[in-house]
Amino acid sequence: LFEQMYSHDVEKKVVPPLLDVQAISQIKLIEKGVVEDRLNIRKNSRWVFTVCRLVFRKGVDRSIKALIEIMREKEDIVYLIAGKGDEEDALRALVPDHLTNRVLFLGSISEQLKFSLLFHSEIVMMPNRGSGNDVEGFGISFIEASFMKNWVIGGDSGGVPEAVRIDLNGYLMGNGGTIEELVGMLKDALSRSDIDQLAKARQWVMDQFDIKRKLML
Repeated sequence: LFEQMYSHDVEKKVVPPLLDVQAISQIKLIEKGVVEDRLNIRKNSRWVFTVCRLVFRKGVDRSIKALIEIMREKEDIVYLIAGKGDEEDALRALVPDHLTNRVLFLGSISEQLKFSLLFHSEIVMMPNRGSGNDVEGFGISFIEASFMKNWVIGGDSGGVPEAVRIDLNGYLMGNGGTIEELVGMLKDALSRSDIDQLAKARQWVMDQFDIKRKLML
């Protein structure tokens, strides 16, 4: 992203956003059953999670359309969407009446609830797209998700490919990608059992993005 925005003869030093891994590890996570009761989530379900501003660039519309297809085959999938924004009404309108108990809009949430949802989810997705000059930055949400051992699905736009690596932690959808392609990514992620790979992704986050480790260098 930096190379695209600035001249090649500019002296460059890129410092990505960093996580306070120690602080995150000290958050008291809420048990899944408690979260289910509090948010009225069906029991024994598998969670896909998005946390972002609800604006066009984030691609939440693409996530909803793909997950509607997934839910036709898999009765245990629930999609949790945290955040507020101008697109909320339009996004709600995409959800059929019979799925409003499986696509849940949570509004603004606390850090404790966010990391609890990350801990209990399997996939975090935000297939963002470029929208004129409005492009995604680094994608710190994907780094948080990988630290909490989620597969991540992002858009191949802006700085997101620096946080979502298809050889390590997830999937990238191009601006011109189809809903069918996104459905395929979801199906693949939901079928994966390589827990060791998730552990590698978590370690990568700790090695590359832990603020305390970086400050010691």
